[in-house]
Amino acid sequence: MRTIRVTGKGQIKVKPDLTRITMTLEGLFKDYGETLRHSSEDTEVLKDVLSGFGFERADLKTLNFSVDTEYESYKDRDGSYKQRFSGYHFRHILKVEFPSDNDRLGKVLHALANCKVRPEFRINYTVSDPEAAKNTVYNIKQAHPPENETESKNGILCH
Repeated sequence: MRTIRVTGKGQIKVKPDLTRITMTLEGLFKDYGETLRHSSEDTEVLKDVLSGFGFERADLKTLNFSVDTEYESYKDRDGSYKQRFSGYHFRHILKVEFPSDNDRLGKVLHALANCKVRPEFRINYTVSDPEAAKNTVYNIKQAHPPENETESKNGILCH
C-alpha cells in the first residue's frame, strides 16, 4: 500500500491546569549595598507570605534580576540642564506556579495585595505539560482517521 502524507497546521485547545503568578519587586536606594539588601529582604517577605499557603520557600523562582543606575535632570543656576545621581534601582521578577485552584489563588492574591512589600503581580494560566497535549492530539489522529478517508484501487489512501 502506498500512502500520501499531508502536513499542515492545527490548533489545540486544552484546559489550563497550572496557574503562574509573576511578581515584580522594585526599589531605589542611594547605596548599592543597601539596594541589594532591600531586594533580598523583600524577596524573603514574599517567601514568608507564600509559605502560609503551602508553598516551599524554593517554589519562588527568579526570572530576572537587574540593578541599574538612575539619574534625575535638574536646571542649574545658569539655566542649563544637568543630571545628578538618584541611586541604584533594582528590579526583581519572580514566579510561583501551582496546580490551578481558584480558592488558593484568591487567598494568595489577597495576601500579596496586602503584604508590606506590595509587589506588582500578573496571573497566567497554562498547561503543565504542553508536549503531552500535542502528543495526545497526534495519537488521536493516528488512531482515528477521518471518516471520508478511502483507499483507492491502487492502494493510495485518499481523503
